[in-house]
Order: sequence, then structure tokens, then C-alpha cells
Amino acid sequence: MARVAIAQGNDVYDRTRRCLETLGRPDGEGMPDAFLKFNTAPFHIFGTSKAAGHPETVRAVAHYLREGGTGRLQAGDGPSAADPGKGFRECGYTRMCTEEGIELMDLDADEVEQIDIPGALSLHRIGIVASVRARQGLVSIAWMRTHAYTTISLCMKNLMGVIGPSSDR
Repeated sequence: MARVAIAQGNDVYDRTRRCLETLGRPDGEGMPDAFLKFNTAPFHIFGTSKAAGHPETVRAVAHYLREGGTGRLQAGDGPSAADPGKGFRECGYTRMCTEEGIELMDLDADEVEQIDIPGALSLHRIGIVASVRARQGLVSIAWMRTHAYTTISLCMKNLMGVIGPSSDR
């Protein structure tokens, strides 16, 4: 059953927390570790941090997960940019992750594991970034926005940074 929570206000952290508290704890509460997937690719395209997601949203999700018993947290993106570190810094992720003790990762620089897809009709194998696959949980933190090909872009497109090159060609 899909559920949606909407909160108003100017404080990004507070809005996120109120939505999370309205939705309740996920089934994976208490998972030992998780990867928080955010999106900085719009920063690299448009050159402004306002195009990317807000680090306070990720901070709120991290606090919420830790309060539920999650231990180790990693966060990152695979922005396919010449200088992903610049995007992480200018969008505020480097500072926020340092303050929160979250390991920040450029997924484009990680190894890719090839995963077989049983019963697939066309895509029989897919590459998944190893660090993300190694985590107990994956939280896709996507922001609603418009997209030239799909009208809107939500969680599915946000996970593009988790998918690496596939050997299924």
C-alpha cells in the first residue's frame, strides 16, 4: 500500500522529519547499515545547488534511521560528472556527511557487480554498484521535478546512479 505525506514550511529538515513521522518506521527498522542515495546530477547540468536535492533532507532521513537502530550509513551519488567532489561540496553534502559521520561516496568510482536476473525476458544481467549492494538497506531520496522524457522524475530515475555498466549486451 502506497502512502504519501506532505508537510508545509520553510525548514527542510523539519518538513522531512514531519513526513517521516507521519509515514512511520519502515519494515527494515534496526537494519545494521544503509545507503542513502541522493542526486547531485542537476547541479552538474545547471551549475546551481538549487537544482540538486537538499542535504538537510538526507540529514533528517539519517537521524530517523539511526533513531530506529540503523548503524553504519553511507551516502552518495553517481553524477557522471568531471568533478563529483565539487558538486558534493557546493551542494552541502560534504559538510553534512562530515558532521553526521556518514561516509560520502562517488558511486561512479566504485566497482560494479554483475547480477543475474532470473526469469528475465530481455535484460538478463545488470551491473549494480558494489558499495550499495553490500548495504542491508537502500533509501532512495528523490525530489519531485520535471523531466524532458518522462514529465516527472521520481525515485526510479534517482536510482540510475546505482546501476553500473551491464555485461548483458
